[in-house]
Amino acid sequence: MTNADEPLRKLRSEHQARAILQALASDVCNGSITDYLLCDYLRTIALGGSLAQVRTAVGRLEEIGLVETRNVDEYLIATLTRDGEEVATGITQVDGIAKPRRD
Repeated sequence: MTNADEPLRKLRSEHQARAILQALASDVCNGSITDYLLCDYLRTIALGGSLAQVRTAVGRLEEIGLVETRNVDEYLIATLTRDGEEVATGITQVDGIAKPRRD
């Protein structure tokens, strides 16, 4: 790992945060998702990592009020907040989360 990797690492983290919020905002998830499902989804779109890394990313989103979490058995369940939905849909922007693409 070199300092040259840091900009790419930062971009990946920002895109991962956006993907988490967008997954939560989707009709399929209806605002909540388990950490295991989220981990599999992020791997599918080439933004995944270990379960610990996904939990860390969700924790950062919780710290800034975009998701709430609760533990059920061995699962961490993330639930989208109103602020998180606004970021997911592009109504508002937050530092550290990739801006939505305008196609």
